[in-house]
Amino acid sequence: MGKYERLGFLLFRAFHTHWRVSNARLQKRGITPGQPKVLGFLERNDGCIQRELAQHCCFQAASVSGVLSSMEREGLIRREQDPTDRRVLRVHITDKGRCMGEFCRQVMEELDEAAMAGFSPQERQLAAELLRRIGDNLNAQSEENELEPSRPRETP
Repeated sequence: MGKYERLGFLLFRAFHTHWRVSNARLQKRGITPGQPKVLGFLERNDGCIQRELAQHCCFQAASVSGVLSSMEREGLIRREQDPTDRRVLRVHITDKGRCMGEFCRQVMEELDEAAMAGFSPQERQLAAELLRRIGDNLNAQSEENELEPSRPRETP
């Protein structure tokens, strides 16, 4: 197997190209790399606490605070103190945030279609299943090496 046929290279190449194209499209609307997953999570979990958001989106605590601060300045989210525990901040998505979340989903759906152009429905299903299995296998390796496994994330 040649260098450019190795699984790691192929996965990296596909990921990097997807990331580069999606970010270019999202940045046209002022959306930065961490924001789509935050918007997607908040659409399903409005009013969650920052810690839950950080865990789901695989952010460090300090990173999530910075991302949320910029999103709050842009009017995509708002943070409010929990009425029962004033030390806790609850994160809510705004109407503007929902619109941006919808835009992010459209970009990702278009990119998925472009990536799978020429694939039959069966090939699409097989590709998704194989990638899930690869992820599961690598997560098992993470656990054996005492690394925190990646969490499955839904794309907004």
